Amino acid sequence: MNHRIIVQQPKDDTLGSSILKLLEVLRQLDNVQLGDTIVIDITKISFATPVLILPLSSIIANLQNSGHDVTIQGGSSYLQTVLFPNGFNALDRENWADSLNYYRTGTYLPICQIPAGESETGIRDRLLTVFGSIMLQQLNITGQLLTAIRYLISETMDNIVEHARVSNLNWID
Repeated sequence: MNHRIIVQQPKDDTLGSSILKLLEVLRQLDNVQLGDTIVIDITKISFATPVLILPLSSIIANLQNSGHDVTIQGGSSYLQTVLFPNGFNALDRENWADSLNYYRTGTYLPICQIPAGESETGIRDRLLTVFGSIMLQQLNITGQLLTAIRYLISETMDNIVEHARVSNLNWID
């Protein structure tokens, strides 16, 4: 069976507005069966906060990993810039830290697949360092505020790695 899942633009940048649109997507997915073909229509999305596009990226990956044929229809230049839906994967690129330099002059970071394996602690730590450096430049933050942000991100990543049993984490700024 074919399903067309329409993702609506949140009415504003508030947390609640993005969550509401995400819940609408989840409701549309209620009748999807194993092996169904799914078209995710994002033509109405010009900009979205991480609260909407990170879970949506994860939903798409889960659908694909469970045997669904998923096609993305549409996509603004912003969504392409943040690498929606697959994200940046450091394991797939040589000199991956250099690739992230593109984002130093922006106000955003790409969706990033952060390896969650126990043997990949060094890559996670380096990603955190690179992201911290980019945020320092983008936001012009220093000292304790930067330390606090790095700590929150690091603790979140560590907790997910230790408890979620996933192969990749997804994160965007």
